[in-house]
This record gives sequence, C-alpha cells and structure tokens, in this order.
Amino acid sequence: MSDGNAERLRDWLRQCPSFEAGARFGVDYLGSEPVQYALLSEASPLNYRENILGERKAERRQAQNFRLDARLPYGTDSGRNAGNLAALQGVARWILARSAAGNLPEWEGGRVRAILPALTGAPVEYGAKDARYRIQLRVLYETD
Repeated sequence: MSDGNAERLRDWLRQCPSFEAGARFGVDYLGSEPVQYALLSEASPLNYRENILGERKAERRQAQNFRLDARLPYGTDSGRNAGNLAALQGVARWILARSAAGNLPEWEGGRVRAILPALTGAPVEYGAKDARYRIQLRVLYETD
C-alpha cells in the first residue's frame, strides 16, 4: 500500500462542507494551533486465509485504519464546544452518505468499497484554549 492513498483519502475528505474553509489539513501531522485537521494512519493488520493446501494467502478484502483528528477552539463556551462536536458529526454523516452512494476515493493497488467512520467525534486532549477531537475511520478495500 502506498502513502499516496492517505493523500487520496485526505483530498476526498477535503470536499466535506463541515470543515472550516481554508483550515490546514495535514497527513500524519496535526499542528498546535486551532483550526487544523489531520489524517493519521494507524496500524492495520493484513487479513489472511489458509487455502486447501495449507498455504497462507492474503485475502482480497482488506481494511486500513485511519484517524481524523481536529484541533479546534475549546473552553468554557459550551455552545462552541457543542458546535465542534456537531461539525464532526456532520463529517461522519457526510462520509457515510458518500460511501453509501459509492462516491469513494481512488485507491492504489485496489478499489475502495466503503469508508466507515465512528458516528461521533470524541475529544481526546484538552488545553486551556483548544482541544483535539478524533473520528476513527476504517477503509474497506479489495486488492487488484
């Protein structure tokens, strides 16, 4: 699997209207200032099967895990905090809708069949003025 797939996925995600316009959107890097987004890769084990001869072969259907992280303003303003969660929920709904419609990114070495997000974004790190939120993503694909 090529690192180019992370770029393809990021470019596909950038089309989502729930992201703040003009915000930085990195791959495997999230800066320290709000408002920023990053697509981060996670360990994704390969799926294998054993054939009738006892040989271990990679399955055609595989999954790759990613995290979509966002650094957004955070603090005592509960309206802003709720808005952050609503925006991330909008991202998750957008991903599900695009996936269901078959509107998926190109994938080197295979074809994406679905992208499954966690249904809500969760704050994973808090600071005095900003927080890091996360949505887990699973890309289901078939190899060529």
